[in-house]
Amino acid sequence: FFFICGTLVEDWLFIKLNYFKGISDSKLWIYEVNVKVDRSIEAEYRRLVQNHINGITALPGFTGARWLEQHDNPNPEKEISWVIHYYAVNYESIENYFNTLAPTFRAETVAYGSLVNANRRVLKPWNA
Repeated sequence: FFFICGTLVEDWLFIKLNYFKGISDSKLWIYEVNVKVDRSIEAEYRRLVQNHINGITALPGFTGARWLEQHDNPNPEKEISWVIHYYAVNYESIENYFNTLAPTFRAETVAYGSLVNANRRVLKPWNA
């Protein structure tokens, strides 16, 4: 990753690409995944998350993603906490993900057992 003025280049590109597509950030739906990963599998699981991001953002209706690390992690020596936001133009795009890739992606996470704890939610624009 590259930084420009403290911002990841990919975040800057996400904002610029949506601007040129005429998509306002305030109109995008967010599919949010919160995950806590045991440090012993961090590198391996990081690759899995990147594959999930690539798969989801390739689906129709998804405009990008943002991967964040929790700053105030209460147990940083034992685990790392990430939040991934996937941006979609409508709920139907998120439903399509639920019906196609989600079962496989969730099974991959479940295979790690207690080393990974994930929860998910869908956020809609207040003006949708």
